[in-house]
Amino acid sequence: MTPFVILRSARQDLATASRWYEERRAGRGRKFLDRVDEAIESIRRSPNAHRKIEDSNARIHLVRGFPYVILYRSEQGRIVIFAVIHGRRDPESWPKQ
Repeated sequence: MTPFVILRSARQDLATASRWYEERRAGRGRKFLDRVDEAIESIRRSPNAHRKIEDSNARIHLVRGFPYVILYRSEQGRIVIFAVIHGRRDPESWPKQ
């Protein structure tokens, strides 16, 4: 499987989202993180299988069961995850990497 790195900005996104879910229902934050882990494993198995973002080298992967997306790119033989954001945010506001 392809090695990966999660940038600080994406780690902060994850912490914020998991905290928000956990505050609303005990265990929901952990479930969110589990689903993100599943998504990352899918990305690692097939990094080029997911939709490419127009005019970018980045790709997008949906987090199953949650309205979040993972934004990543492949570079130098590894995957760089640079954002985990709510999927209803305007794509124009998504980080450009």
